[in-house]
Amino acid sequence: MKSILLVRHAKAIEHDPEITDYERSLRIRGIKDAHKVSKHLKKSKIIPQLIISSSAFRAFETASIFASELDYSVKNIQIEEFLYEDYSPLDFLNLIHQCEPAFSSLMIVAHDPHISRMAAMLAKNFNVFLPTTGTAVLEFEAKSWSDVKEGEGKLLKYLFAEKLD
Repeated sequence: MKSILLVRHAKAIEHDPEITDYERSLRIRGIKDAHKVSKHLKKSKIIPQLIISSSAFRAFETASIFASELDYSVKNIQIEEFLYEDYSPLDFLNLIHQCEPAFSSLMIVAHDPHISRMAAMLAKNFNVFLPTTGTAVLEFEAKSWSDVKEGEGKLLKYLFAEKLD
């Protein structure tokens, strides 16, 4: 069995002409929401063995909060530049297929609309745009990461901060 947690980054500050979109950080609400969702995952014993993040600051900041709550070393977060850009489902699947075989679970923190599209592509009967800090936990009857296929993921959990209030 393999499981994938797909996470949309937490609520970021508004666009500001003083900084680039890439540099945008999280709002206070985003920080609180990321802590809330990641604490729920830990309480539910859903803990990834690998965390992969977009290189954009708001995504990495979200991944770092999740990592700290899940007792995962922030320095071990794998950064993938392409997760900030426009990428294809094949690019995304290739990322998953190349994961370390010993890991049975991974988390990918990225941006909408792509991360929601990837969740819909991977899961059976799940076609929802993830809100900020939205997390879809998918399970695959796969022995290796290369066996993970479109439409074969079973949705185990779908959560976001407002749902946990």
